[in-house]
Amino acid sequence: MYRILLLFLAFSLQVQAATLQVENLQRTYTLAPCKKGKLFKRGFIFLHGLKQTQQQDTAVQEEMLSLLSGQDLLLIFPEGLKETFPAQPNAIGWGPECSKENLHYLSHLLTLLQKKYGIEQFVLGGFSNGGYFAASLLLKGKAPFVGYWIQGGGATEIDISLKNRHKAVLEIGQEDKWHLAAVRALKNQLLENGWTLNQTLLYRELPTGHILNLSYLKKDLDFLFD
Repeated sequence: MYRILLLFLAFSLQVQAATLQVENLQRTYTLAPCKKGKLFKRGFIFLHGLKQTQQQDTAVQEEMLSLLSGQDLLLIFPEGLKETFPAQPNAIGWGPECSKENLHYLSHLLTLLQKKYGIEQFVLGGFSNGGYFAASLLLKGKAPFVGYWIQGGGATEIDISLKNRHKAVLEIGQEDKWHLAAVRALKNQLLENGWTLNQTLLYRELPTGHILNLSYLKKDLDFLFD
């Protein structure tokens, strides 16, 4: 019990909550540094899946910090918007609705983090609905990310851009009946348009259902930032 309390206190001291106002809309985000210091070379932005409240998933943040401890890396956990997913209008997410607003918000957030923390490279990651949004930006090839970490969600209906083939990691649970077909289709679309397995694309099917799995995150980020 004492060790758990110490770990919780250490985690609480590391994590910082902040807000950013873009066009009269104030949105929250959380920062979690993987090392001591005020400047970081790299940033990993993680987009959550659909959720019903604005409460942060501290268990995910704590697990990522544990896995990536000591790296020159700042973890960033922004909040999505309501009314982004038509089937669940009250859920907070990233797309397909409000995609322009969310991209605009992320662009402002990147600019702020670059100025404040000196971050040179960003990877965008997402799970489920967050993975869908990250996949849509990967296909468009316009956002300023060096790589994309996508798990449990995919987008294939978007015209693909061949100007920037950024590195990508795709992961999906073999028992994920909602998203397995979409992620497999996304993998095939990338391979048909110039991405190469184990060079610009890593693909894994995990022995799970629709649940976040961080088993390969450290290895994946090494690949994406390289």
